[in-house]
Amino acid sequence: MITKITMQDIGSFKEKVEFDTNEKYVFIYGLNGVGKTLIGKFLKNGNDDSGFGQCKIEGGDSRKILVYNQDFIEKVFIEQYTQNDKGLAGIFTLESSDNDDTRKTIKEIDNIQAEIVKMEEKKSSIKNKKRI
Repeated sequence: MITKITMQDIGSFKEKVEFDTNEKYVFIYGLNGVGKTLIGKFLKNGNDDSGFGQCKIEGGDSRKILVYNQDFIEKVFIEQYTQNDKGLAGIFTLESSDNDDTRKTIKEIDNIQAEIVKMEEKKSSIKNKKRI
């Protein structure tokens, strides 16, 4: 679990700011321009992204950090929407790369449901013939 986030020398964090985050879920909210998106980008990309040299995360383990920000919205909703000719498929997992397996499973379920409808129609037709 991340216990502390330190932001410094980037964006609205000119001075060193430390956030104690020793909780299972952490929600960051505030006015526009205070650095919410910057924190999210740092958590998502770490020091791999340029400019975060003075920022650091303390604690942590092998768990994946999930950041729900504008980048997430664009990746999951907008990119999927434009790639899927049927429109937005919906949110099935939080990582859009996992949605392919989910789509395949849903397609299989749809095919099975269509087969059930055909069987029900056939069953009804047979019952109607027996009545005549």
